[in-house]
Amino acid sequence: MGLTVSTNMGVPDVHDARDLPREVLALQATSPATFAVNALDGHRFAWVKPAGPARPEQLIVADPATLQSWMKDEWKIGSVTGWPDTIGQLLGPEAMANTRSAEQHQRLRQLFSPMLRDVSMARMLPKIQGSVQRYMREWAAKGKVPAYTETLTLVFDVLVNQAMQLDWPDADIKKYAVLFEVWNQGFTPSTADPRWAKGMEARKELVARFRSAVSDPRLPPGSIPATLRDEYGAESDVVTDNLIMVLFAGFETSTSLTVRLLYELAKHPDALQKLRAEQQAVAAKHGPTLGLKALGAMTYTEAAISEALRLGQMVANVPGIATKAMVANVPRVATKAIETPRAPPVPAGCPFSASWAGQSVLDPAVQGSTTAFNPDRWLDKRNKASLKLHQTPFGYGTHSCLGWRIARAVAAAVAQELALAYELSAETDAAWDDFPTGSRPANELPLILEPLAASAQCT
Repeated sequence: MGLTVSTNMGVPDVHDARDLPREVLALQATSPATFAVNALDGHRFAWVKPAGPARPEQLIVADPATLQSWMKDEWKIGSVTGWPDTIGQLLGPEAMANTRSAEQHQRLRQLFSPMLRDVSMARMLPKIQGSVQRYMREWAAKGKVPAYTETLTLVFDVLVNQAMQLDWPDADIKKYAVLFEVWNQGFTPSTADPRWAKGMEARKELVARFRSAVSDPRLPPGSIPATLRDEYGAESDVVTDNLIMVLFAGFETSTSLTVRLLYELAKHPDALQKLRAEQQAVAAKHGPTLGLKALGAMTYTEAAISEALRLGQMVANVPGIATKAMVANVPRVATKAIETPRAPPVPAGCPFSASWAGQSVLDPAVQGSTTAFNPDRWLDKRNKASLKLHQTPFGYGTHSCLGWRIARAVAAAVAQELALAYELSAETDAAWDDFPTGSRPANELPLILEPLAASAQCT
């Protein structure tokens, strides 16, 4: 696939992908990243036919300046989210990612925003580290473990007990992590799919458990559940829909990131050695406890996480629907390698897809090595502007992921513990299947953690 760059400003770089084979069209719902890259074929925009009957044609948008223009303030520009009905019902109509009310969306983002602040992260980081250490000890004791399944439980624990501060016991964490994966597998194209029906049944149990949790008088003041309860009432669907949304935003995405990082480190022992050296230096300077200063000193670790995000594409796309005719007068991108064309007009009622995955592969900083794991590209100052523009794995604007710092913190804590305490081996000969909220190895990535010798830990 070649990179197509417009040299005629104002002329949209649009690919006509309306004649894609039916099997490729079917990937729209199940593998949005793969679908978008195929449909765009190196272009910045592509028109595609719908996967199902009686639906309008869709525009895939992978031009970063256009996406920033359209997603920064979608209601003023003239669009709303367009999640498929199956996902919409699983999330619930009051979920921040699903609501059509600009006022409610804005208010919910205000209520959730403290989760991203330094004071919240400073509270969570040592607890995330403690959870990671406990789970990784269990993995090492078991021998070979399926990394993806095991990490799902770890991430669920972090989301429920650190992000939401609910203090659920281990038995509940294990039970509801399995249940939430049933919910997650309900992301299917059709309500006729039995997995969707099972997902909706799982949703009922999750709603009941969350209703019980928010009614608990011991709920910490200022926690996400308490804040939502105090704003909307303990019995409000806004509360339960948005607690489910927290899990939706972080469960598969954070797991996918962490497991992708483990996969790449297992395949690239030289990268793991660099990470070990950095983590030993960070521990020597900042001590063993994970905090904001230690996290800020993990330059190579953060680069490795960014590269795992780029390869894994945690949020492949955000679907939208134009509520009025949309035309973006996009300024020229401040990158020497690119001239950005004006977006094609989108009529009212037309669906479009903000394709973060499609945008990513157009990045000049990755051309010639799109599939290569190379953390050093993030440390090259010449790539800084291009990577910042094209690599937005947690989305952009009004529908960017509020939990991005938590996802990166979990991955950093796992990287830290791995570097300081374990040798890693894994079965890396498996394909990765992309999913609406992340990607996962077909073999679940069986891995073995062997404790490092005491001398190696101190080297």
